[in-house]
Amino acid sequence: MDRIDFKTLFPQFEQELIQALSQHAILKQIPAQTEIIRQGQFMNVTPIVLSGTVKVFTFSEEKEMLLYFLNAKESCVMSLMSCLMQQSSRIFARTETDATIALIPAPVLMDWLRKYPRLTQAFFQEFNHRYLDLLDTINQLVFESLDVRFFRYLKQLAQLKQTNEFTIRHTEVAHDLGTSREVVTRVLKKLEQEQKIVQIRGNVKIL
Repeated sequence: MDRIDFKTLFPQFEQELIQALSQHAILKQIPAQTEIIRQGQFMNVTPIVLSGTVKVFTFSEEKEMLLYFLNAKESCVMSLMSCLMQQSSRIFARTETDATIALIPAPVLMDWLRKYPRLTQAFFQEFNHRYLDLLDTINQLVFESLDVRFFRYLKQLAQLKQTNEFTIRHTEVAHDLGTSREVVTRVLKKLEQEQKIVQIRGNVKIL
């Protein structure tokens, strides 16, 4: 694996912390659609996404629900708390794209959080970001119709994939939005009738 330039990725960090990351971070290149955290797993490392996208979701009664996506320079605060509190994970995480991830061992991370204020500040910012993400998800579930949520979800995928035309799997979309495959098919037709999207040979194009 090519050497990671932590200084370019995290210019706000102290030089000593940059050196510690270079020395102790365990780097992994992980293919798309690979599970990296499962519910009930005990965490002894905290992941930081260096490139690519990771999907974080919950699973209950045979239904998945998308919580948020992690992009480059972001970390899953729920796995961080599981790691620090020595508790089992309450979420799943799976790579959405090919990704490079740095794994920080729990004992090292606890020492760093005491020694490096900017790292602690970065994790507090992550907590705030994810808290707002979850509030947004709750507001969407309570106050927005499924077709509005669906179209917002498609636009989010387009931003992640950096294209307005992409392939979707109806079953995966149904899991992410907490609905059924049949409802996904019906809402896609409705959005097409409203001229918000076009379906082209299995792909969806946002207009």
